[in-house]
Amino acid sequence: MAMATGAEKRLLLALALMFLVVWGTSLLLPRPPQRPTAAPTSSAPASPSQAAPSRGPRAAAAQPAPTAVPIVRVETPLYRFAFSARGAALVEATLKRYPSYVRRGQPVQLILPGVLDVFAPVLFIDGRALDLRTVVFTVDSSGLRPRNPRTPRRLVFRAALADGAAVTVSYRFRPDDYTVDVEGQVTGVPAHAVRFSLGPGLLPNEHPAHRAERELGLVARRDDELVVRPLRKVHGVEIVPGPLVWAALKEKYFVVAAVAGDRPPFLRVTLRDLADTELVLPSDGGVQRLPVPRALVEVDVPVRQGHWRYTAYVGPQDYQRLAALGHHFEDLIPFGYRWMQPVIRPLAAAILWVLVALHRTFDVGYGVVLILFGLLVRVLLWPLNTRAMRAQMRNAAQQPILQARLREIQTKYRDDPRRQQEEMMRLYRELGFNPFSGCLPLLLPLPILITLYFVFQNTIEFRGARFLWLPDLSLPDPYFILPILLVASTFLLQWLSLRLTKTEITPQMRSTMLLMPLLLGVIFFSLPAGVNLYYLVTNLATIPQQVWLAKKREQWAPKVGAAAGSWAAPSTGGQRARKR
Repeated sequence: MAMATGAEKRLLLALALMFLVVWGTSLLLPRPPQRPTAAPTSSAPASPSQAAPSRGPRAAAAQPAPTAVPIVRVETPLYRFAFSARGAALVEATLKRYPSYVRRGQPVQLILPGVLDVFAPVLFIDGRALDLRTVVFTVDSSGLRPRNPRTPRRLVFRAALADGAAVTVSYRFRPDDYTVDVEGQVTGVPAHAVRFSLGPGLLPNEHPAHRAERELGLVARRDDELVVRPLRKVHGVEIVPGPLVWAALKEKYFVVAAVAGDRPPFLRVTLRDLADTELVLPSDGGVQRLPVPRALVEVDVPVRQGHWRYTAYVGPQDYQRLAALGHHFEDLIPFGYRWMQPVIRPLAAAILWVLVALHRTFDVGYGVVLILFGLLVRVLLWPLNTRAMRAQMRNAAQQPILQARLREIQTKYRDDPRRQQEEMMRLYRELGFNPFSGCLPLLLPLPILITLYFVFQNTIEFRGARFLWLPDLSLPDPYFILPILLVASTFLLQWLSLRLTKTEITPQMRSTMLLMPLLLGVIFFSLPAGVNLYYLVTNLATIPQQVWLAKKREQWAPKVGAAAGSWAAPSTGGQRARKR
């Protein structure tokens, strides 16, 4: 979704070095964000700023605004929301279970200071706007504290307009979920659409290493298409035409969204460029200035027989919670670039399921979960590693015979490259030689490692997950202990592998043994600590496997040698027969 960061580029370089795979330059390029297309002007209602004054009812003309606008708070174990009677708008969204990295000692707050119109409705009547964001509604409660998941609580705002028209906006809350059912009703006027805002941005809450500002933007789903638009790239007024199943204003870990679901889809989303602002916060020994990109995100909902409905989601990008809403809402989480999605997304879902299951089953932190997961992967790959070792030994035993016969083929068909290639392939089939048979165990962990990188970069479960000296598994190791151990374990693994297989170490191999771990260390220094921990565990778990395979190698060697001898006789005979 965002431009590729330096850490991502270094990860891709590491994978290329580790597995000697030639990756295309597209691997280091960002996914181009899709630019929203202009909506047809014939069917789009005018925006509030462009609409002519409505000739219908005036907004609450008979209801003067009080000097103090009531604020209604809704508090559950998960969150604390505050709604203003002016516009029936959400003005505070505090997520109690997630600490802010910006405001130390305080939970995450999503709504920017001074933003007073999130979810506040603007009615459209025959293409004219009736702005209710300044109307002071009456409210049926001074506050709610939902506790029973089986009995959601409802907060209802009502406003009487001039000429007998009226508007009702209700919010229904569940104590165990971040979803809010929003329903509206208008009587006395023929409204055909409602516009509400998701906000001009979100309040910063993340550590600078999270680079959350790069992912601040709109994400919307239109049929099978995902529309992505970073706020920092919005210029002027841009329109994303519908029908849209859902629309979300998101940053790295948190989101304010509206889901139409099975209801009538959203008509469009309008993006309006606003001047960026700067958030000034107290910091150690001074103040901290945080740039905040801003662009107003507005959603148009159809009104049917005076009613409109949608589901709001204000909370963390928890994969399981998002998936439970359906309609591919979990696609909010950007597991890799778009061209990687067919492979990475299913694998990420499976890995997340395993990690969360281990966490809940054994009631341990995610650091221990990663250790268990690394060991589990090694156990699952054990049979493949064994087969790869035998294949490598068989290939090594065949080399003298293979090279001799290849030289014969190259000499005999030096003027016919096509026939030469055919004879070489026939020779490989005859000997059962497969040069790639030992590569599979090396390549299988590759997609897991790539997926883990994106999982740790974008999954809320690992945000703030502590382990030993690590304050957060989604951030780099602050003391660089894991990268240093990773370098040492990689060097040890290489040396042990050559020592156990009794391979003669050439000067070129010695240089590679020194350079490769150092390059990996430089690259992994800036990667999340969780990725370093997983890779370190798999390295250490490989050592006893290498020792066991080295002992087995001595048992397999006579059998492989005998098999190589049996291959030599018919092959040589066949060549002699052809020469005669």
